[in-house]
Amino acid sequence: MIRARRAIYYPPPPACRVRDIERQAAEQSRRCRWPVLTMEEIERFVDAAPWKFARTMPHIPHWYCLLEKVEDKLTFCRFARHIRQFGYKKPFGRRIQTYFDVREHRYWVMDADVGDVVLINRAVNE
Repeated sequence: MIRARRAIYYPPPPACRVRDIERQAAEQSRRCRWPVLTMEEIERFVDAAPWKFARTMPHIPHWYCLLEKVEDKLTFCRFARHIRQFGYKKPFGRRIQTYFDVREHRYWVMDADVGDVVLINRAVNE
């Protein structure tokens, strides 16, 4: 009998989660809190971020951006927290998801704890 192999989960490398980036930035600047992002900063970030189509879910078309691929990691972290703090709640399947709209897209993060976020999702608003 041949056993099917289970996919192995590899945790993200060090300093590839929101809490790690924020901790490093706080150590460097001696600040633990950053001002809330302005819409101009958010738009600049989403325009510059490397969005990749989620090809494993073509039935739910959306894109994602990985923290490890972004140049401005601190703005990524601030935007992830901004989504949770200022977003609106909407059901998605059996879950309640927090979304934040910028222009024609809506953005969301999946992790329960924002400190564990490694990617931000976006989709075109209906």
